[in-house]
Amino acid sequence: MLVAIFFVAISASAKKVLTETEGNVSDLKKCGKITVRFDFEGAMYDSKEPLGNPYKNLNELIAKVPEWFAKGYKKEAKDSEIVNAGENPRYAITIKVNNMDRYWKVFSLRDGNTTKMWGTITVKDVATGNVVCLLSVDECVGTPDYTVDESFLKCFKKLGEILGEVVKKGKL
Repeated sequence: MLVAIFFVAISASAKKVLTETEGNVSDLKKCGKITVRFDFEGAMYDSKEPLGNPYKNLNELIAKVPEWFAKGYKKEAKDSEIVNAGENPRYAITIKVNNMDRYWKVFSLRDGNTTKMWGTITVKDVATGNVVCLLSVDECVGTPDYTVDESFLKCFKKLGEILGEVVKKGKL
């Protein structure tokens, strides 16, 4: 029984989070310098209410998101660097958050609050303004934490890891 639960957990975690909807992610390989911007405008919680309702400190959390995303991104994309707009980035990335949800994860190696996120990632060439690729984010699941705030931030760290891996490999 325990072995069956283990394999179900592994197959669930192997779910494809990013889907290419436009352009080609192979263009991201060896992208060099990038800027990243997060857009929480209109984001919902559980597709039912504004994200600010359950997260009363949403603005404080949003201010920490770039740092947490960068931690995950740098872990995977060692040949790429997140910089400010004035530092000649090759690509400008906008991460649009459409929906978030959380649940209490049990029967895993680590129990706790777990946050999920849905949205889109738009990558534009800074020189031309053209869209390089558009990615759909389908249920990016962060690692569990006992605090709601840390769980929220770990979701974006996980998204950074996933995008960093795509940049490193040049494929989904």
